[in-house]
Amino acid sequence: MKKWFKITLYVLGSLAVLGWIWRVGQADDLDKNLVRQSQQKAVEDLAARPNAKRDLVINSFRWQKNDVGTVAYHWFTVFNTSKRHTYTKLPIRFIYYSEIGNEVGCINKVIDRTIRTGESIRMENVETEIRYQYADGADMEITE
Repeated sequence: MKKWFKITLYVLGSLAVLGWIWRVGQADDLDKNLVRQSQQKAVEDLAARPNAKRDLVINSFRWQKNDVGTVAYHWFTVFNTSKRHTYTKLPIRFIYYSEIGNEVGCINKVIDRTIRTGESIRMENVETEIRYQYADGADMEITE
């Protein structure tokens, strides 16, 4: 009788330990699912917010200075890759470089122009005042 009692206690104890391990595993799975869901929601929230730097792409760009070298004229095309957001202001940074490729300065500009989802717009003769007499090259980027 004592042997049977010991075996029963061992079996019940083992089942209790296995049940506890199973519950801990279930809790871990639940925690992992909650973390995964919150991460997915965070990614969706980020995608839902307008982000000009992410959504707007510069397809073509050229520039030239006037004869005196005090004004730069820019021509470029911007494409809106977003499937959700229309932009009414284009935040742009024009970056100027010296003859050997060193950056000599930049100018931030916000252009009031609407660009709808999936649309491409061409901007012509966008003027900027150049304060950098040694600007021999230029580039541009979308800012936030």
